[in-house]
Amino acid sequence: MARVANRFSAQYFEVLGKQCLKFIELGLAEIAFQECKNVGMVYSIKSIKNETEKNVLMGHVAGILFKPDLAQDMFLRSSKPELALDMRMDLQDWFAALKLAKQIAPERE
Repeated sequence: MARVANRFSAQYFEVLGKQCLKFIELGLAEIAFQECKNVGMVYSIKSIKNETEKNVLMGHVAGILFKPDLAQDMFLRSSKPELALDMRMDLQDWFAALKLAKQIAPERE
């Protein structure tokens, strides 16, 4: 019975953490992911929670939530459009990365 409760508890905190990310509630999301022992998400949130530019922050959150097209749009609207290229390269989406490189960083093509 305790195992079942723990499993549902972990699932609850996972869902809660993702919902908090959608509303850019990074502090609450970090706590939720700590509760379900999702260390990767905790580190991802810690790495972005001091970001001050809204579009960059939203791009990172979209990337964490596996929405690369939205993340790319947010990064391209920001003062750091090269983050869109970095993200596509991290995802090994070479077609999109090459297209972005031609637009924003020809030296990286």
